[in-house]
Amino acid sequence: MSARTISLPLSTGQRLFVEPDARIPLVTFNITFPGGYAHDPHGKDGLSRLVGRVLRRGVDGLSANEFEAAIDGLGAEFAFDISASATQLQGQVIARNADAFIDLLARMFARLTAPDAEIQKTIREAVSELSEARDNDRVLLHRAFRGALFHGHGYSRSALGDETTLGAITPADVRDFAKRRFVRDGATIGFAGAIAPESAVRLAEHLLAALGTTPAIPATLPPPSAPKAGRHLLFVDKPERTQTQLQIGRLGTSPHDPDHAALLLGNAIFGGSFTSRMMQEIRVKRGWSYGAGSRLPIDRERHEFSMYCATASEDAAACIALQIGMLEKLVAEGVTERETSATTKFLVKSWAFEVDTAEKRLVHPLDVVALALPEDYYSGYTARFAATSREATNAAIARRLPADDLMICVVGTAGDVLEGLQKAIPNLASTTIIPYTAA
Repeated sequence: MSARTISLPLSTGQRLFVEPDARIPLVTFNITFPGGYAHDPHGKDGLSRLVGRVLRRGVDGLSANEFEAAIDGLGAEFAFDISASATQLQGQVIARNADAFIDLLARMFARLTAPDAEIQKTIREAVSELSEARDNDRVLLHRAFRGALFHGHGYSRSALGDETTLGAITPADVRDFAKRRFVRDGATIGFAGAIAPESAVRLAEHLLAALGTTPAIPATLPPPSAPKAGRHLLFVDKPERTQTQLQIGRLGTSPHDPDHAALLLGNAIFGGSFTSRMMQEIRVKRGWSYGAGSRLPIDRERHEFSMYCATASEDAAACIALQIGMLEKLVAEGVTERETSATTKFLVKSWAFEVDTAEKRLVHPLDVVALALPEDYYSGYTARFAATSREATNAAIARRLPADDLMICVVGTAGDVLEGLQKAIPNLASTTIIPYTAA
């Protein structure tokens, strides 16, 4: 939580965060509920996302068109976001209409009246969107990679669901799940912009009064299991690809690890910025991919470390061999003092862009609650990097990112590149080929 954030108690026991900033005539609103698509009922993947979309399809006697017109008439925007572990509704409204906007949202939560026909239409649209997602090779890649890396865990599931799971969802499922997801228990509210703290309290309590009082759907997940030993190739076969998508990785970091900041620093040096090793070797020196890098997303439990790029199919084998070799070298030799110093300065200075508006600062305390992060995760962010040494960074890399056990996911045309890729991957333990329609 930033020094500017005000944390206020509410009569219902929920937490309210306020970031007042009168310089702009807008009020930003955010409410976060525990639980995300990883907590969808088994066999009904995609339900959380459907519930969020159906919220707009019928509200307290208003049709879908009437609800959208009411939002527009207030000079407001309203969006729904679903992650593996949290469900978030966020919006922005002209300050003078904040009361009317929150009242409309309270009506939405209190009485979801979307008719069966609207819900069934939303389900059909979601099924159609699966085809669109399969047309996007990057979406296919991430979906297949996480499905393989986190097999059997909540993180392996997709917010989109699939034809079978969406087909199993009924209008009654949607209404029942909405009643259990949008409840007071565990909800966290934030306001930013042109709003006084006392007004934020009043609006928050009005909104909370509209929520159900049943216990929230449990948001916990078990820790992911360690990946299979060895290097394993999952090839998503899609015809007529002139470009091949590559993602290589393993389990990454937990925000509660004592070496968390050190690993983030190591990742920034390796693939987390434009001047990183991966960008320089793959894009700048060889021109194989417009973008190349590595990532370490965070969540409630340990998430992934992955390297990614998209290259012309004729360069795919050489590129994947280079990426694995670069990771092996990183683990064996570590980073240099010069890299550590320069990247630490970059991370500390660039943090200013993460806290330069009230809206950005508001996200931090909400994330701390939703993802069960350490209370000082954001307020102590730069200090942790500044205190991290080269030795600590190299120790974290060696401990967390051994290159012997890797999940390697590829989207491309098997007949064109598979044999070359298999030869390019040292000590490949297994190959699995699936059609892109099954990813």
